[in-house]
Amino acid sequence: MWTKFKTALAVVLLSGLIWVFAERSVTKSATVTVNIGLSQSRENLLVQWVDEQGQAHEFMQVKLDVEGPSGRIQDIAENELIPQISPLTIEQIGYQQTGDPEFTREVISLLNGELTFEGDIYLPIINAYPSQLRLRVTKLERALLNIKVYDYDSRQPLEVEILKPENVDAFVEAGTTPEAEIFFTADQQLQASSGPIMASAEVRLPGRAPQKFSVEVKLRAGIGSLWPEGEISRSSIRVGIFWPRGLQGYEVEFEDLEARLDDYSPIRFQFQSQAALNAYQDQEHLHLMLEVKESDLKGQYTGRRLRYHLPEGREDEINIIDPESKSVRFRVKKITGPSQTSSSNGKVIKKAG
Repeated sequence: MWTKFKTALAVVLLSGLIWVFAERSVTKSATVTVNIGLSQSRENLLVQWVDEQGQAHEFMQVKLDVEGPSGRIQDIAENELIPQISPLTIEQIGYQQTGDPEFTREVISLLNGELTFEGDIYLPIINAYPSQLRLRVTKLERALLNIKVYDYDSRQPLEVEILKPENVDAFVEAGTTPEAEIFFTADQQLQASSGPIMASAEVRLPGRAPQKFSVEVKLRAGIGSLWPEGEISRSSIRVGIFWPRGLQGYEVEFEDLEARLDDYSPIRFQFQSQAALNAYQDQEHLHLMLEVKESDLKGQYTGRRLRYHLPEGREDEINIIDPESKSVRFRVKKITGPSQTSSSNGKVIKKAG
């Protein structure tokens, strides 16, 4: 009995091994679509694919028939494994400096006859469509290029106040002088109008990833931006006071504030949304703020610049055009009678009229 059981078990195991061996021995094929890229590791050479119309490309799409054991083909399909193709170098495409700038190469030869998938799976390539690809290698030369800043949406130029550096040293095709371009969104325009920001200038050549350069940019405030403009008139400017925390029983006396506000008015501004415009024009909103310090409690007149105050949560949506920063004279004194100022939301407000 035991002998019969061992014999049956051996038959089952042997049959299983035969089945596994047969399954793995069955060869199947699959068609995979891939993009073949080119390495631009040499600054003085531009390597491009060229299509039938003579147009240059950074990538070329081909279909590849690969072949292998059915189990491996099934693993690739079920796990959606992605083909791994590194950008081809100038050496891999077989270009010689003294050779023809345009030449044809067999796709299977370029890929060394096999395709690699995730998980270190290698399968031989049986066919490629197209079977050949045309390449172009262009010698580049150094050139000093101007930097231009544009609005991202309209592609219209923006006026620049600061640009460091003013030009970049890049590799380009002989006889050409493309621009190094910077494109600013509305948010970036707002930031660059308030102060310098760092941006990336790009030099683009057909069929090649952009050459990028770090540039410091400040836009001329109020010029070049596509945001609409508004204005706070002289009679509508509201001035507020920021007191030190916990300070009570004092008031601010300005020395001819009305005349000083002539330097600030009208307040011209740009706004990104109707909500931002409404918030800035709201009757409860303050436009200019005086910050009182502990050292001001001596009761003597002193000078300090007012600072612009933007609605909370809307700071990125409003840009002051050509902000003034003139000093106003004031003193802090004990309250001994009816105050000339009124309190609202914890801030003492004096409205200019």
